[in-house]
Amino acid sequence: MIIRKIFITVIAISSMLVSKEIDTEKDIFKVGIGLEFDLFATTNLISSNRASLYIPVHIKKVFVETEFTFFSESNEGINSTNSNYSSSLDRKTEETGIGLAIGFYNVIEFDSMNMYSGLKLGYSSYEMSSNYSYYDNRLEENIATVAFSPVLGSEYFISDNFTIGGEVSLKYSHSKTNAILAYYDEGSSIVVSGKKTETFFIPKFMIRYYF
Repeated sequence: MIIRKIFITVIAISSMLVSKEIDTEKDIFKVGIGLEFDLFATTNLISSNRASLYIPVHIKKVFVETEFTFFSESNEGINSTNSNYSSSLDRKTEETGIGLAIGFYNVIEFDSMNMYSGLKLGYSSYEMSSNYSYYDNRLEENIATVAFSPVLGSEYFISDNFTIGGEVSLKYSHSKTNAILAYYDEGSSIVVSGKKTETFFIPKFMIRYYF
């Protein structure tokens, strides 16, 4: 959150310093960076706690935007129901994930606003590792997800460099899960795999800064 606040402050000041009347005929090519703010606790690729960076590129009336996503979290907790272990931390979980998505959009230009629509394609990989000291076992899980989303959005030019806007998308995702539960004391393991298809409606608020 601190990084986002610093980013917003910097681009707001910069946009005021360089603000001028927008001429869409001259702005044939634009490239910038952007951030998103999920309006609900939902997910685009991995998790609502993720960090995402956008690279928007405008070439005439074509809009291409790349999204890079990273997620990392670790925590410890009590998982044992045995009263002798009630005060001990017997579970440690580590989660990591990365994602990449690219959106291809057609743009309709107005005086100080662009409306765009198109399709976003994405791939993400998520890994979770849990150690249970009381049960002396380990759970490893890997989830690979392919997704595509019809997208409709708009951005309003506060200045020639800074925009605010929003978009809605309907994400269709197909995930494949592989999980391994290893029992150290027995020297054995169980392998489980599965597939899942989901659909999400995702509204979001976005800010972009163009160089």
